[in-house]
Amino acid sequence: MPIPLIIPAAAMAASSLYKMGTGISQGIKARKLAKTPRPTFQIPQAQINSLANARMMAAQNKLPGQGLMEQDMDRSMSNAIQEASRTATSGAQLTQAATSMGLGRMEAARKLGVEAAANKQQPPHLVFWRGGSRTVRLGLDVGEGRVWKPT
Repeated sequence: MPIPLIIPAAAMAASSLYKMGTGISQGIKARKLAKTPRPTFQIPQAQINSLANARMMAAQNKLPGQGLMEQDMDRSMSNAIQEASRTATSGAQLTQAATSMGLGRMEAARKLGVEAAANKQQPPHLVFWRGGSRTVRLGLDVGEGRVWKPT
């Protein structure tokens, strides 16, 4: 074999031997680590509760108070239909009034749904505050100048 071909082959063999030695050494270290006992960590109950609260908040798809708004809209529509049934002079007028109120109720519900979706997609605003002379902590802006502070 000519000498120019032996040098690259020897370099490749040396590289392979080095990688094999590294792998063997890592295997030995891994076996030693596998025999050492692993520490166990206890998750505080407050963290578990906080995670559950965050999941519930993330799963909520409505605006705060949206259920009450929908009840008020239903009540208003019911009262308006009762009033229309007393004052309507014909069945056509009553049908027209009920249809008009139903369409208005559907439009209001659609707008509430759009607002709820926009509110759901908007990420919470992160703010900083200084707790006395202690370090700066991170909180969530919940609107109206109030800041939620993690406990």
